[in-house]
Amino acid sequence: MTMIWWCPLIAIATMALLGHSAAAQVTCGSYAQGAAELTTRYRESRVAVGVQKGDLIELWTSQDGATWTLLLRMANDQACIIGAGESWQVIPPADTKT
Repeated sequence: MTMIWWCPLIAIATMALLGHSAAAQVTCGSYAQGAAELTTRYRESRVAVGVQKGDLIELWTSQDGATWTLLLRMANDQACIIGAGESWQVIPPADTKT
């Protein structure tokens, strides 16, 4: 696949950042190409992962939290952006001691 394939994916993320509705359209592609695009174009890095039904959910954020992207990474090494936005903030866990 070529980098052109990721253009619609980046367009969706950009629309999400600008507040346009892109929820009805999901675009997927090569994980390697998408990760490279997030790293070089948006200066985001992977900061958290979790497992959902055998697939990985990855959170990518810029160092200052200005942008963030949520990726679904599947076992076949394809990935889909399932969310993107701005102003990511890390909130410390609540103290559960009583």
